[in-house]
Amino acid sequence: MHLSVRELEVFRCVMALGSVTAAAAALRISQPAVSKMLLQAEEQLGFKLFIRDKKRLIPTTEAQVLYPETLSAFAAIDGVRRLASDLRAGRSGQLRIAVAPTLAHRMMPLAIQAFQVERPGVIVDLRGATAQEVTQLVVDHRIDFGLILGPVGDTRIEMRELQTVDMGCVLPRNHPLCVRQELTAQDLAEEALIAVARHLPAGEKLARAFEDANVPLRLAAEVSQSSIACALVH
Repeated sequence: MHLSVRELEVFRCVMALGSVTAAAAALRISQPAVSKMLLQAEEQLGFKLFIRDKKRLIPTTEAQVLYPETLSAFAAIDGVRRLASDLRAGRSGQLRIAVAPTLAHRMMPLAIQAFQVERPGVIVDLRGATAQEVTQLVVDHRIDFGLILGPVGDTRIEMRELQTVDMGCVLPRNHPLCVRQELTAQDLAEEALIAVARHLPAGEKLARAFEDANVPLRLAAEVSQSSIACALVH
């Protein structure tokens, strides 16, 4: 059994309006076309939908049982059409983003706020992840895009540089180096540092900076997130 959407629409219209003539006018098709589609629907279903009494159509028990389900089906179809229209216009849907934890805390709140002012119907799914995890999520098509610190190093995805920033050094308020506007590897040569782990982009860049300056990198601790480093400094 296979009923077309058009046949269901004709059935719904005849049930709602009570006659072939009214249904034909509402659907802007001929009365014979309405009658033909009703007959086709009955053949597909294997039972009568209407009893024809002179010029009247009397719904059968089966038609009365089927009608509410038909209304539900068309409500679902209308919902799909509205959602598709909203998606096309950017008024609805879901935006899936994965970002490095530092960006999730600092950059994303204002960006998401600005985005939802323009598209209040779009739900943002934001998750924090390492650079490697973000890259894999993009490759697997489980997110729409990702934001990380540093290069990707994966030819399967496209990367765009959005911004370049200096690396910061967090110090206790009373530390002697707080008077400096900028710090070099030489300035930190005697300090035991709390650093982001070397397998992460920020940690790799820090280690490379010390290697390029020929200064040994003395570590007191390695952490997975800069927010943890800040808490330890505090």
